[in-house]
Amino acid sequence: MEIRQSFPQVMLMDATYKTNKYKMPLLKVLNITSTQLTFCIAFIFVHEEKEFNYTWTLSCLKSIMSGSLCPQVIVTEKELALMKACHTVFPNSKQLLCGWHINQGVWKKARQSILREDYRNSFYTGWKSLVLSQIEEAYNFNLTQLQTILFKYSESDLWKYSPIVHNIVESQVTAIKASFEYNKGRINHWVNAKLFELLWNCISLEALDMIINEFERCKSGDVICGCQLRTCYGLPCAHELITYFNARKSLPLDSIDSFGEKLLCHRP
Repeated sequence: MEIRQSFPQVMLMDATYKTNKYKMPLLKVLNITSTQLTFCIAFIFVHEEKEFNYTWTLSCLKSIMSGSLCPQVIVTEKELALMKACHTVFPNSKQLLCGWHINQGVWKKARQSILREDYRNSFYTGWKSLVLSQIEEAYNFNLTQLQTILFKYSESDLWKYSPIVHNIVESQVTAIKASFEYNKGRINHWVNAKLFELLWNCISLEALDMIINEFERCKSGDVICGCQLRTCYGLPCAHELITYFNARKSLPLDSIDSFGEKLLCHRP
């Protein structure tokens, strides 16, 4: 719970359907740390894949959270009953579809519809370019390219699971704590740069690496800014970095979303 209280911002939900002898869906609920590691907070066997069952389940989960610990973002696959239940129980949370599940679904359809392997590879390359588009103009261009490619081609003993769940969670906690220590000790070649001097040992290296990569992209002359880094991760994007760099100022810590700052597990 200590880790959960430190990183409540993003919640992921993954339902595994009918893979046990009781044919009961298993709902796995996870959060994610500032070092991009996930950790499980709940494993729940659900009687049926109905909105009512999911609503009751999530309400029980919410009852052990304080108001400030409710997620800002919830990521699910396209399970409509679960999505509706999330909206009912967490009305102020933004809902996103899981990119991994989307890609799996797209690839499955592509294998069924596009028989030639070289055509499938061309399609998937176009699909990835579309998903990774940073600005509207690039998105529209990549969409046209992808459309061209598509036109070319077409009674219960459930308690026995407790030790397994315990081992999974223990392993995750160990990995998370190790990642925090690694973040505190690693040195980057930008350590002496004025732009980043206020951020060292204050934010996760994953967050810092993303900022540095964005800055290096700017230095190479690619200064197009779709504010993707700010919108998706709460981190300074290209136009912000250029502004601070030209003014010879250091990036302030309050320019980093609180999620990226945490390198310890503590009660807020």
